[in-house]
Amino acid sequence: MELVTSDPSVQAAIISSVGSVLAAVIAAGVAAIIGQRFANQKKLQARIEVLQGDLLFLWAVQQEYSRRYGDKISVRDVVRAQGYLWSGRFSPAKLGASRLTREASAGVIEGQAKAECG
Repeated sequence: MELVTSDPSVQAAIISSVGSVLAAVIAAGVAAIIGQRFANQKKLQARIEVLQGDLLFLWAVQQEYSRRYGDKISVRDVVRAQGYLWSGRFSPAKLGASRLTREASAGVIEGQAKAECG
């Protein structure tokens, strides 16, 4: 059987079917883009919640440390008892900082703490 493309009704059917397929492809693409955007927002929101908890924990540790001028380990235990939790997900070691970078940062922080204390 041969398709007669010169017939106006056949041309109309071909144009209609191509248009329907094209509309479906465009709709699927837009839906995928919008769905990915919402998925990214949910991932970011989860990370923000963890980060906020970490910041609250660190702030409470700093407050308790400033109050006591004591050992960090016992201060962290007191802060944990107050209900703050540390995820550890955003620590320098987890983020890939080198040992030298961590040691340099620790030296700066210790210098600031000594300056504040004495």
